[in-house]
Amino acid sequence: MPNLSQIKRQRMLDFLETLRKEHTDNESIRAFTEIENHLRDKKYGLVWEEHSERVDEMLEGNIPIFTEDVDKKITASADGVYNFILEGDNLQSLYLLEKTHKGLIDVIYIDIWSPNSPLEEAA
Repeated sequence: MPNLSQIKRQRMLDFLETLRKEHTDNESIRAFTEIENHLRDKKYGLVWEEHSERVDEMLEGNIPIFTEDVDKKITASADGVYNFILEGDNLQSLYLLEKTHKGLIDVIYIDIWSPNSPLEEAA
């Protein structure tokens, strides 16, 4: 039984075939071949999902948007390097960062906050 990753990969390969029929110039053919090779590369890791997550389905049509909270603003340093805090669902935040800051992030620290956490109770 194929897992969700295999199903998505096959769907992308099928779509790639339809694009190949529409675009037959050399540049497109080279790009399609490169994409296909990447999709067919052996993948390593743990994959156990057999269904899509609700958040994946929500993100297909609803892209979250960053909104600035000026009360929590972090001032940028003079050298242009800066940090920022992102509050929200971890998976949605990572998907959004992948689109807006791809290749620009060195470290991500994820902390799961709970209103009943020991730090909150001590405050």
